[in-house]
Amino acid sequence: MHKETFEVVTHAENALAYGNQAIAVLDMWMDTLTINDNYEANRVAAVHSLMHEALSHLQKATEVRHA
Repeated sequence: MHKETFEVVTHAENALAYGNQAIAVLDMWMDTLTINDNYEANRVAAVHSLMHEALSHLQKATEVRHA
């Protein structure tokens, strides 16, 4: 693997780790909301969905290391 490819994959792996931490925080935040916090729950869920999609793409990028 070329040095540049290795560096990009390493950055993608680091971003994946930070993204997983962000998902954990969003999950904790969602757990604190009550039924009356519907608007806030929708915002948290929207960010959660966006993070999930971003993590899926980062995961694909890290698979280059194993190809």
